[in-house]
Amino acid sequence: MTQRVTRRTLLISLPVAGMTAALSAPGHAQGHGTPTQRLFLEWRAAIAQEQAAYDAGESDEVCAQLLKGRTALEDRLMDTPSQTPRDLLCKIAAYTNFGLFALPETIGQTQIWNEARALIGGA
Repeated sequence: MTQRVTRRTLLISLPVAGMTAALSAPGHAQGHGTPTQRLFLEWRAAIAQEQAAYDAGESDEVCAQLLKGRTALEDRLMDTPSQTPRDLLCKIAAYTNFGLFALPETIGQTQIWNEARALIGGA
């Protein structure tokens, strides 16, 4: 049995679809998108590589090196100014690993929220 699509179900699903689209392909590897979006793609590759190393039982040294590289990439990402709301979402998603971790107070209370204010007009 299929569910009938109504205006209500369509409207309810739009925010979820928008979030998925905003974070699934924020620019292509061939240089499209903003600098933040390109760094986000690098971050996704780095975290996948790190997870694969853990899953494969790589040595602590290998995993620590991958973690160090990913953390440096996250720092570069946070230091890159957001040009669009998608940039801001990419930064928050990467730095928190999609909500697995919290934003540190030193970042959460200054840089991210200042960029958010600037992107939405100081509201």
